[in-house]
Amino acid sequence: MIENEKDLDNLIKSKIQEDTNLDYKSPNFSKSDFNEELVKDVSAMANSDGGTIIYGVREENHFPKEIVWIEKDEGYKERIEQTISSKIFRRLENTKVRKILSEDKKKFVIVIDIPKSDIAPHQVHLDSKQRRYFKRHGSITEQMEHYEIEDLFFKRKRPLLQISLIDISEGRDKPAYEIYLENIGKVVAEQTYVKLMIPSEYQISNWEKTKDYPQGYSSYETTLKDTLVYPSLSMLIGIIYHPKKFDFGILKLNFLVVCKDMEVLEGEIFIDCEKSLKVTYEGAKTIPYSQQIGDYIFSKDRPFKLRQER
Repeated sequence: MIENEKDLDNLIKSKIQEDTNLDYKSPNFSKSDFNEELVKDVSAMANSDGGTIIYGVREENHFPKEIVWIEKDEGYKERIEQTISSKIFRRLENTKVRKILSEDKKKFVIVIDIPKSDIAPHQVHLDSKQRRYFKRHGSITEQMEHYEIEDLFFKRKRPLLQISLIDISEGRDKPAYEIYLENIGKVVAEQTYVKLMIPSEYQISNWEKTKDYPQGYSSYETTLKDTLVYPSLSMLIGIIYHPKKFDFGILKLNFLVVCKDMEVLEGEIFIDCEKSLKVTYEGAKTIPYSQQIGDYIFSKDRPFKLRQER
C-alpha cells in the first residue's frame, strides 16, 4: 500500500518493475488520448487481478526512475474519477483515487487503487461506436479475445469458496481450530469437496483420513454432496485439533477446495506461535461442467502437493 513519499522513494530504490498489478505514469493530463488510456488501463486491471496505477512516477523500460510531482491542482483527481465513472460499464466498485502528498505538503501524485472485480468483464465506451474489453498482461494493456470475454461472463455465474480457520484454543491446553467455508461468489455452491494436508500428530473431527506421507503429514478429506453453501454465508465443516498438549512454532496446512463449476483453489495456511493466520490461494484448474467431483482432480492416487517449509 502506497501511503507517502517514503513509499514512492522505496519503489524507485528497490527498482520495483511494472507488472500486471502495477503501472507507472508521468502526469501528463493534457495528452489528447489521456482519457482513453486511463479507462483502458483501469478496466484492464479490474478485468484481470486488480492493481495500482501511479500518476507521478516516470518509468524507463518499465522500471521507476523518478517522482514527477504535480505542483498545481487543477481538479485532476476529480477528472479521473468522473472519466472512470462515465466511460467504464458496468460501473466499477471500490476503485479509489487518492492523492499522495510530498513531505512539504506542497506537491502530490495521484494513485488509483483498483481491486479485482467480481462482476467483470467491464467494457470501455470510448465513444458511441467503440466499445471494447481490455486485460492486463504483464506490463501491457491489450484488447481481450472473444473467448476471454465469454469466460469472464461465465465466472459471474460461478460459486467461489474460501477456507478459513478460527482459533478456539483459548482456555484449553491443546491447540484447536474450527474450519469454515465461505462462499463469496454469486450463486450457491454444490458438491463441495475439501482436502487438507496437516502434520500427522493433528486430527480433523468427522473427516476421512486418506493417506499418511513420509514427510510427517497426513491428508484428510470431506465431501459435502448434499449440503449447499449459500453466497455470503460461512459454514463450519470441521475442527482441527491436537490430542495432546503441544507447544508448536509454525504450523503449516495445505488445502484444496472445489465445488461444481468452480475453479480449484489450492494453497497454504500458516499459523505461528502468536496465533496469526496467513492464507494464500493459488488458482489451479477449472472443472468442466461435465466432470463429477473425484473423476479428475481428486483421485486418491494423485499425490497431494507438499511445498517446502519457508
